[in-house]
Amino acid sequence: MPVVLRVRGYKFWFYMADVAEPPHVHVGKDGNEAKFWLKPVKVAREGRFRPVDLREINN
Repeated sequence: MPVVLRVRGYKFWFYMADVAEPPHVHVGKDGNEAKFWLKPVKVAREGRFRPVDLREINN
């Protein structure tokens, strides 16, 4: 899984095999993982992130 960005301790990546879904990116930090749709940008799966963390990722 290629990491495409690292910001404030968050890693952003995609899986090559995720071709059957709309464009999205996975985000991870401290063992938590979320998934964000890209058009429009919104949370697809929250994982174990707190709402405040998801807002930080989304900004």
